[in-house]
Amino acid sequence: MHPRIPRGPVSVLAAALAMSLPTLAAPAAAAPADGGSLRAPAAASAGRTVTLITGDRVHLDARGSVARVERGQGRSHISVHVRTTADRTLVVPSDAGRLLAQGRLDPRLFDVRGLVAAKLDDQRRGSIPLIVSYTRGLKDAQGAAATIRSRIAATDTEVRRSLPSVGADVLKAEKDGISGLWKNLTTEHKAGFRTAATGVERVWLDGRRSVSLDRSVAQIGAPAVWKRGFQGDGVKVAVLDSGVDQNHPDLKGRILESRNFSASKDIVDRHGHGTHVASTIGGTGGRSGGRYKGVAPHSDLLIAKVLDDEGEGDESGIIAGMEWAAARGAKVANLSLGGEDTPGTDPLETAVNNLTRDKNVLFVITSGNEGPGARTVGSPGSAAAALTVGSADRDGSTSDFSSVGPTADAALKPDVVAPGRDIIAARSDASSLPHNGGDGYTAMSGTSMAAPHVAGTAALLAQQHPTWSATRLKQVIASSAAPAQDAKNPATVEQGTGLINADRAGTQKIVSETTSVGFGVQRWPHHDDKPLTRTVTYRNLGDRDTVVGLSLTTQGARGTTGSTVGTAPEGMFALSAQRLTVPAGGTAQVRVTADTRVGDTDGLFGARLVAAPEGGGPSARTSVAVEREVESYDVRIDATDAQGEPAGSEIWLEGEGPVAGLSPLLFTEPGEGTVTTRLPRGTYRMSSYVATPVGEDESRTAMIVQPRLDLTRDTVVRADARKTRPVEITAPGGAAYYEGAMNLFAGSGNSASATTLFVPDLKQFTTGRLGKAVAADRFEALMTGVWTKGTSHYRVIVPSRGHFFDGLRHTVRTADLAQIILRAGSSTKGRTQAAPRSTVQGTWTRQGSFTLGAESPMGPLPATVRQYVSTPPGITWAFGVHQYASASPDAEVQLNHYQYGPRRYEAGTTYRAETGTGVLGPRITQSAFARRSGDILELCLPLFADRAGNNGSAQTGTVRTTVTSGKTTYTDEEAQPCGEVTLAPGSKRYKLSSTATRPAAVASTSTRVRAAWEFPSTRPAAGASARIPLSTVAFAPALGLDGATTVRGAFTVPLQLHGPAATSGFDTLTAEVSYDRGTTWRKTPVTATPYGGKGHVLTLDHPEKAGSVSLRATLKAKDTTVFTTTIRDAYLLK
Repeated sequence: MHPRIPRGPVSVLAAALAMSLPTLAAPAAAAPADGGSLRAPAAASAGRTVTLITGDRVHLDARGSVARVERGQGRSHISVHVRTTADRTLVVPSDAGRLLAQGRLDPRLFDVRGLVAAKLDDQRRGSIPLIVSYTRGLKDAQGAAATIRSRIAATDTEVRRSLPSVGADVLKAEKDGISGLWKNLTTEHKAGFRTAATGVERVWLDGRRSVSLDRSVAQIGAPAVWKRGFQGDGVKVAVLDSGVDQNHPDLKGRILESRNFSASKDIVDRHGHGTHVASTIGGTGGRSGGRYKGVAPHSDLLIAKVLDDEGEGDESGIIAGMEWAAARGAKVANLSLGGEDTPGTDPLETAVNNLTRDKNVLFVITSGNEGPGARTVGSPGSAAAALTVGSADRDGSTSDFSSVGPTADAALKPDVVAPGRDIIAARSDASSLPHNGGDGYTAMSGTSMAAPHVAGTAALLAQQHPTWSATRLKQVIASSAAPAQDAKNPATVEQGTGLINADRAGTQKIVSETTSVGFGVQRWPHHDDKPLTRTVTYRNLGDRDTVVGLSLTTQGARGTTGSTVGTAPEGMFALSAQRLTVPAGGTAQVRVTADTRVGDTDGLFGARLVAAPEGGGPSARTSVAVEREVESYDVRIDATDAQGEPAGSEIWLEGEGPVAGLSPLLFTEPGEGTVTTRLPRGTYRMSSYVATPVGEDESRTAMIVQPRLDLTRDTVVRADARKTRPVEITAPGGAAYYEGAMNLFAGSGNSASATTLFVPDLKQFTTGRLGKAVAADRFEALMTGVWTKGTSHYRVIVPSRGHFFDGLRHTVRTADLAQIILRAGSSTKGRTQAAPRSTVQGTWTRQGSFTLGAESPMGPLPATVRQYVSTPPGITWAFGVHQYASASPDAEVQLNHYQYGPRRYEAGTTYRAETGTGVLGPRITQSAFARRSGDILELCLPLFADRAGNNGSAQTGTVRTTVTSGKTTYTDEEAQPCGEVTLAPGSKRYKLSSTATRPAAVASTSTRVRAAWEFPSTRPAAGASARIPLSTVAFAPALGLDGATTVRGAFTVPLQLHGPAATSGFDTLTAEVSYDRGTTWRKTPVTATPYGGKGHVLTLDHPEKAGSVSLRATLKAKDTTVFTTTIRDAYLLK
């Protein structure tokens, strides 16, 4: 398992500004010349749009932060809440908050950063994959489900498959009609909130899960089992993974059946993970002369390809693969995959539990690779019925990457550990994995490598005992495991009962039917705690009564970073007996007690209960744990609406300092108005959004904020909308309010967060504050908005530092604003702009960098618009012009985009700027570059920079980018070059080229742009990076905003050099011109300007009948780099 890699436009919260450029898609490593591709960096996500399940569209900037939100049809009255933390950005429309807080909606459906990472943005996916589960406990559950299915059928939604094991359907919901599906899966509630429709249990994102031998096989005792004649014969083991290399000598003839459930075209393992896992379970070791034999080399393998060639797969496909394996008679199924675990039971966990119970399949699943911190076990390894496996190193100690329990529901996991570090197994020839284990083999580390050792052990046991149930197999494997001698009493939340031993498991007579004992969390304070008792049942599988001695080995409180301090206080764990007689074929029980009154340290404590047969033989172990809650208190929120009634409200509590990361979303029901949660002692911030009904399905929002809530006792917070006040801002000249947002920035370091509430109507918005003010550098509120009058746009920021607004009355004066006259060019008339979008970037003490943006109404291009902006200290402004396919507020297709700034402005001063003007072409700047780190070449070389040097992006018709390294060529045909590629090692000369076309609907100029470089490059020192000294030539004639000139005859085209050639000079510079769109070319002289000879120009002679001018230039720099640019229709002739 790899490390796991949270109508009208409105104003926004976003992160620091970057270029808006398409990204390049590619595999994990370099590929051969006939099939390679460029690889996009994970952060490159410019220009993304994400459609939510509600039908609202969220536009993201170049760094993945929210740039604006377009409400779905008929949803202009809906307020939208954005909350940004270090790892996620939640965008929650107000009518979805209740369902989200109740757990009826998957939070991932609103995590826009996560949706982009999962490639579910609108640029790459036209639909939303969903899993809808149906309520089973209704009197007419089948009828209710049938009604929901009929409603779904009436929308533009495809039911891709049903998942009987979880009582759910898998949906492919087209984004164009998603708002209709939202209305059918939910119904109106009160105060503008919605509730789940009758029959709908939950709505999940059909998310993505990812992939999480000689000495290792001997380490678990498998050879001793082989000697007894057991190698897994006749036992079907399902491998749910990334496919398999069926022709590998270790697996040839070993595959009983296979089926593809992934998005890949076939079962072939191009990732390599699945082949490695399959051979660890059942490989023959044929290619290594038996050295790298799997644990159960005679088992029958069922291959379900549930992960694609990138090692990721849809949850629904994984469940379908599990159902297929069960139907094919699998006794054991290995899932070396996972994702984040959340409270409750998700569809994958439900499938594991139900299929174990109904189909008698043992699911062996990884714990995850998110260790060593506590509570990092992933799903579906968190399922109760799963045999969950962590990773151990060769000395038996816990691998530092192995995920640690308990689960999100406080269950004790993992159950056992197995070898997972540097495991050598078969390498798929279709993958790019290294041959670092010898010819045909590769070494990998992770809990993914540990789980198949356990699956193989289960197959050996199943051959010996074909009648044993899945539950019995799990009990025996867990009972027979033990910490390695050198492991030094590892915590049970790290290793469960310990390192598995196939040899002991095969001879185990005394078995603990209670795999683990989790006492859960005992509330603080502990002086009055009641001792808790659980019963552990032992079964004797032998034919003689056996007396066992019982003992406990305890572990002290485990720290969050992985350290365990000593042992538990004396008396915390106790047994009802020290000896026990277990009758032959029967059971006996002992009671385990946890008493959290003892000791003065809080935290998670563990123990291993050992039952050792007095006559000899393998001992049985049971893992035990209890958590002594740290000092914690209840927090009750009472919400009252503006009419004095108990209100529906959405509340966020955010921890600071030691409690950073705790940020529960709470909800109070209309008519009830109260919710209680429990949190550790500490400092929190509270923001609440109280709804007062206005009309049938609308509400007025009161935003009430307490910047600091010190939780030192049980606390009641009263959020009363009656005590809030209006927000009234008056703009110059009677300009009308267009959009606005209330923004909060608070905390620092890992407790920093940013929150935005979009405000569609200021008349329906009030604010109020609770508690005392805090230091100005710990909390800031910004009321931002756009007011418009004709082509003048007033962008206003009103700050409040240290406390929230207790209402706001503010008059804006023109003298307090800076004026920017912005000329926006376009060669295709009649198109529109968000006129233009502006983004605020500010660096605030202790807050880091953030951006706030707001879009103005759409208007025609080309155009000149006036922007008036507030200029608080430390604020810089940047402007971006976005050209869309139509003036419709629903316009999704962005044709061109240009960014100007950021820069600082002074009030009372007028500035001039332009974007999208002149000849558009490649240009080297600080943000357009090529850089080498090791053998990785990083590229970001946009092809459509404007005359002012603003980088831009365009919707392209065709695009092709290639990098040639030695005899290898890497190709991408999806995007302009902004990505990375692995070069052939050593010092070589490389070639890079990129060609893009723009359709007539997008532009009439720069309809085809090609840029090509040749350059030498040496590998920089280890750990260092070196910028590749590329140069460019840009054409800079005087043109109108439409990219045209009326001049016929003599015409001067100045040239601009960028990169090293601009400072160090060049050897040669040549140019050509075409007046027939590149069909024929003629050389044209390049002459130096009179100004010291440093500038250069072309002198052209425009023919009377030509409609456009195409240009080409070739530059040979003194550092031996070569640059050639060719621009068809560089400018127009009128």
